[in-house]
Amino acid sequence: MWKCPNCASEVDDGFGTCWQCGTSQDGSQDPDFVPEIDAAELPADWVPRIRCENCGYVGKVLLQHVGYRWWMLALLILLFPAGLLGILLLMIVGNSRYKVCPKCGCDNKLKDATGEPTAAADLVWQVAHDADAEAFRRNKLYLLLIALASFAFIVAALVYFNWHWFSGVS
Repeated sequence: MWKCPNCASEVDDGFGTCWQCGTSQDGSQDPDFVPEIDAAELPADWVPRIRCENCGYVGKVLLQHVGYRWWMLALLILLFPAGLLGILLLMIVGNSRYKVCPKCGCDNKLKDATGEPTAAADLVWQVAHDADAEAFRRNKLYLLLIALASFAFIVAALVYFNWHWFSGVS
């Protein structure tokens, strides 16, 4: 064990830098050091910071709803009726999300970043976050309306065909 010259934390001999502050045994600090953060210690409203290599944005990542993607409704129509229940459950119960850049919408060129975002980056994030939330609410409503209309159509068809079958009317 050795004691960190910067923060006085005790560090195992197998580590060359302090796990808490990134300082080496000789006292030099690593400028790229990012401390590990326990998720339980984070505030409830904390959003990860990213750097987008596509557009250069640095700030909060947008955790976009899966139901925001335009192809969800098309997929629902193609996979009906099995897709209806799956997508409805995914959107309403699952509430799953994926990471995207709030500025350009890129989801595959994101790198972790540290520090506080600028006011301009916060504004970009807030606008994108509000648009995502509104689109997700709208798409949930559309899916619910499609589900209700489909259910009503199936019930009406069953009643119609059963009535004709029992009454002998052709």
